[in-house]
Amino acid sequence: MIVVVNDACLLIDLIDVDLFHEFLQLGFRAHITSSVLTELEGDEYEIPIKKSIRQSNLSLYSLTADDQNVIESLMQAHSSKLSEPDCSCLHLAKKLDATILTCEKLLTKTAKSLKIEVHGSLWVLDQLIASSIITKSTAHRKLTELMSINDRLPKNECEKRLKQW
Repeated sequence: MIVVVNDACLLIDLIDVDLFHEFLQLGFRAHITSSVLTELEGDEYEIPIKKSIRQSNLSLYSLTADDQNVIESLMQAHSSKLSEPDCSCLHLAKKLDATILTCEKLLTKTAKSLKIEVHGSLWVLDQLIASSIITKSTAHRKLTELMSINDRLPKNECEKRLKQW
């Protein structure tokens, strides 16, 4: 079973294109830190996230004082530009030997430097197709929609997939 730690941006992307429910069907052991959940409080994203936590589709990891100390060390060691929620993802991924799912370039770069596996929205779409949860046609439509709202996606990789699908 694949264990993943979700950053807010990836969850937001999935909710925005109405693929969050499908993502949860992948069978990953998916985690979110309390810091990432706090980052989403007050947004429309909070409701589906909290619902999936209540239904045990997404595990909430509550950060302890010891965790906070490690996170502060990560923030100092790697980049003052990494947010506390980003560092909480790094910490939990190391602790669980998990993959980070994110769309943020700096978090991706830092995770790779720490030898943590990391993937983004395109990988999730690939997994949804490979698992027959969505069709290539649906993936094409959802990726087109996602590209219109998320300019951080790698354009070359998006175009490559759109041609394949």
